[in-house]
Amino acid sequence: VRSILTEYTQKRLEIFIKPRGTLFHHHYVVKWLNGFMICICGILLALPMPPGGNFFPALAIILLSVGTLEEDGLFVIFGYIAFAANVIIFSLLPFLGYHGVKAFFTRYGKL
Repeated sequence: VRSILTEYTQKRLEIFIKPRGTLFHHHYVVKWLNGFMICICGILLALPMPPGGNFFPALAIILLSVGTLEEDGLFVIFGYIAFAANVIIFSLLPFLGYHGVKAFFTRYGKL
């Protein structure tokens, strides 16, 4: 039963994950940048956060990892966007506090 679910999930994911932008992935600077962003998100993931605070670092790690492994430029771009959201949220957190960040995103829209 487990292998059937794995094969089904793999076939469903292969619809979305395709090699796109392969010239973009073969440069060593891009590989280094992706690894650096994954490392920073891993450090952010290790911080003690309230429930739901680890979602954005984990999302950025998943998107950047899948995009790098499968050479999918679209997933890497989404990973960059998720990383930028991490930088914004975690830079606002010391100044506004958890409740301030929550109120900011409740008032001005959700990510």
